[in-house]
Order: sequence, then structure tokens, then C-alpha cells
Amino acid sequence: MDGLTSRKLFVDSRLRQPGGKSHDFVIELPESLQFPEGTHVLCSEALIPASWNTVDERSGRLYISESVAGSTTYRIVELDSQPHDSESLRLALQNALNANRPAGLGTYTVTRSSSAGSTATAAIGSAAYRFFTITLSAGAFAVFPRELVSVQGWYVGQWLGGGGPEYNPAAPNTTEVITFENGGAYQSSHQTKYLDLRGRHTLFICSSLVNNDSVSVNNLRGVVAKVAVTEAYGGLISFQHGGNPYDLVSLRDTSVKRIRFWILDAHGQPVDLRGGEWSATLVFCRH
Repeated sequence: MDGLTSRKLFVDSRLRQPGGKSHDFVIELPESLQFPEGTHVLCSEALIPASWNTVDERSGRLYISESVAGSTTYRIVELDSQPHDSESLRLALQNALNANRPAGLGTYTVTRSSSAGSTATAAIGSAAYRFFTITLSAGAFAVFPRELVSVQGWYVGQWLGGGGPEYNPAAPNTTEVITFENGGAYQSSHQTKYLDLRGRHTLFICSSLVNNDSVSVNNLRGVVAKVAVTEAYGGLISFQHGGNPYDLVSLRDTSVKRIRFWILDAHGQPVDLRGGEWSATLVFCRH
């Protein structure tokens, strides 16, 4: 025998200890579980609602620079934190761009368009018109990507040096829904890339149960499972283990009673499920 007295743990965020949230909580088992050395765990399945906002305080910023009459300024545009469809997001973006814009700058207009920039038949909800064209009536603007605004040297030399407001380049909280191919160039009009209204592409289920023997470019640790976001807002994401015998992680302790679980995105930021409850099954094995 392999010495295991418990082989499965059923996790349900509704059964968390007081004070936790559905995306970050602690469960307490009726009794301590004892595991022999060399025990590993895998997540065999999980059900997670796509209940987070399309943009929120951790993923709702655009970093822009505007030029008019020889004067260049820098500012942060904050989008409304809520679930969006393409039309409500278009209106939110247009309103945010026009609010607090520099004196003398023209008016921003945001239209839904095709990949070729056509707005002729941009019916609401049409998959062919899942792009935005942003046009400025007077002046020019640039939109800086996350890869740039997260660089400390650029932040100090270009952004702060140009009079931009302070922010934390280690956590710029940029939106991944609205991105640009050549946004860093000063133009009177820019077209976005395809609008992916999921807001997050990947979720990471993390737990205090496991050792830090997983790693990513954003230094995510304690990961039990990587879950692809396959549903739009309001859907239910169903994860199933792929069957790879090496897709498991080692236990941190041999005695377990209180276990923390939390959900992060690919940037290591918490994903607020806004009360949406989730569940999972963990399987223990000797490996």
C-alpha cells in the first residue's frame, strides 16, 4: 500500500471560513489529514463561474499621451469597473477619453468597426465588428502598451519626465480588453486589436497546500491548476485534468487541517469573482 488514508479533497468556496471571499478563502477540515513523505496532489476537475468584471480596478487603465499645438501631455484614462458588452465598452471608453482631456485638444469619437476599419454595417453584437476605431477631431494621441509602461526606466525618464502622474510600474493595471497594434505612435486615429471581452484569458488556482515548485514569468507560486477561460461573462468554466502523469505538485506539509485557496490571473493579480462560487476536486497520490 502507498500509505494514503485520504485520496480526494472536495473544495467548495461556499464552505469557507468567515472573513474570506470566493476568490480567496480558507477552509478548515474536520480533522487533520496525515500524508506520508512524497505525497503529491493534482486538480482533477474544477467549475468556476466567469463572474469577474470585464474591466476592474486592476485591469481598467489606458496610458496615453496627447499632442496639440506643440504641447505634449501624459495622463491615465480609467475605465468603468463593470461587466461590458462591446457597445457599453465603446461608450465607456469614449466618455473616459473625453473626460479631463487637455485644453485645445479635440473630441474623441469611438466607433465599432471591422478589422479593415469599416463602420458601415457595424451591427451591435456582430463578431465581424469587434474592433474599435478611435478618432480625435484635433490633435494627435498615443496609447502605450503594458510592456512599455511596466519598464522602470521608461516610467522615470519618459513618463515622469514628461509630467505624467505617478503610478506603480510593477502593477500598472492596464486593460487587456482594449489593446493596439501601433498605439505608441502619435496619430489622430487608432484602431484596436480584436476586442476580447473575457477580460482574463487564464486563471491560476493556487493553494497553501502545495510547495512552490511551479513557476512562471510573473513568479506565480503554489499553483495547483492552470485553467483556460473558455466562457464569456456569465458562463461556467469547466476544467478537467489532461491526464499527464507529471501534471501534479508536491505537498508542502505532511499534516493538513487549514488550507487557503486563491485565484490569480496571468499577471499575478487576484481575480475578483464578485461572489461567484466555485468548486474543485483534488486527488492525492504517491509519485
